[in-house]
Amino acid sequence: MSDAEPLTVPGDYINAKDVALSVNGVNTTYDSFVYNPAGLVAWSMFNDTFALYRVESGVRTLLCDSTMFDVATNLPTNSNMTCKKQGIAWDSDVSAKYKQPFLSNSQWTAKRSLFGQADVVSNNAFLQNGWYANESGHSVPVPLDEDFMVWMRTSSLPEFRKLYRVFTEDLQAGEYEMDIVEFFDVSSFGGEKAFALATVTWAGGKNEFLAIAYIVVGAIVLVAGIVFIIVHKACGDRSQKAIEELMNEMK
Repeated sequence: MSDAEPLTVPGDYINAKDVALSVNGVNTTYDSFVYNPAGLVAWSMFNDTFALYRVESGVRTLLCDSTMFDVATNLPTNSNMTCKKQGIAWDSDVSAKYKQPFLSNSQWTAKRSLFGQADVVSNNAFLQNGWYANESGHSVPVPLDEDFMVWMRTSSLPEFRKLYRVFTEDLQAGEYEMDIVEFFDVSSFGGEKAFALATVTWAGGKNEFLAIAYIVVGAIVLVAGIVFIIVHKACGDRSQKAIEELMNEMK
């Protein structure tokens, strides 16, 4: 668990690990729990919400609402939407890397009802509601949530994109409106965030960095190839000349 520090034990970063509470009739303290999932990346999961509407004659028709998906099954809770969440994460992450946690009394997780089990009974509102300790409303992620899986694939660059939803039908030209509810604060570190609609092909989505990198590397290889050809033409086949000189010396 040391690899996931900080935020492995409730209260560890605010020096409150000795807070007392009860869980299912057993008296205990914060330091007897571990977060599942643990770590700073899980704690900082992006949690803004989006709802996209098509507007025709002043009437709004819902196309996609990011909150209308089950966090454990990733299936929509509204059958009228034209977007899906299931399939945005890597197949290997879904099938092998992320599994339902073992829900013991020592696991501090999201609400157990999200996993199809009875919620814990506790005098601690944070544990009872599946929130991070001493952080009202900040829910612990569900490991089966594909939004969580996508977020856990951290980027090596400061500017990055994350696949959020996939539309199952083409968006026709027209007027659209988007409702955004902000929870994810970027002002504290001077960050920026944006929403982008993109067409993804077999080659993937838009990635300017890779495009520039491929062009630069290709140009370098092309120039190097031309230089080698010129040198070869100017100097001839030096290995063949060396063999001929050696044969002449042996005569």
